[in-house]
Amino acid sequence: GQAYFQVAKDKTRPFIVAAGDTSVTAVGTAFDVRLEPGKLSVTLVEGRVRIAGDSPKGPRQVEITAGSRFVAADRADWIIAAVDTAKEAAWLQGRLVFDGEPLSAVVAEMNRFSARKLDVSDPVLAATPVSGVFKTGQIDAFVAALRTYGLVEVGRSDAQRIELVRPAHGA
Repeated sequence: GQAYFQVAKDKTRPFIVAAGDTSVTAVGTAFDVRLEPGKLSVTLVEGRVRIAGDSPKGPRQVEITAGSRFVAADRADWIIAAVDTAKEAAWLQGRLVFDGEPLSAVVAEMNRFSARKLDVSDPVLAATPVSGVFKTGQIDAFVAALRTYGLVEVGRSDAQRIELVRPAHGA
């Protein structure tokens, strides 16, 4: 799951989000917490947060500042890196922004916001880079855009799933 928090500043009452066995503590900040199987990420839009929990190196605590993302993946050390917060928070306005990301990752993100799911099983197609801004939940419009640019064709399609395949000219 994923949630966005905008917290009023009150040092006497810190706001704490428990995500798995890791805690994120904020005072006067705006941040996003995303928990997926085997992975926790925290994206800080403004302010500072403190993150505490177990890491491969044992119990740890770090502070991150605005414009940073913290990632803790199973059996991997914690990573903190700079991010484009406008891009990362676009989902709050119903948009998803991609910049050269593999189609498999784009499909996974689009599927989070739609009851009708996309399938891409061809590894070559799955690795195809995709860039663009797409509306959440607009699976048919997303597929139409990919088709317009000649990136995919639709294999099988029903009320629950759309199979994406390589265009005949790309085989």
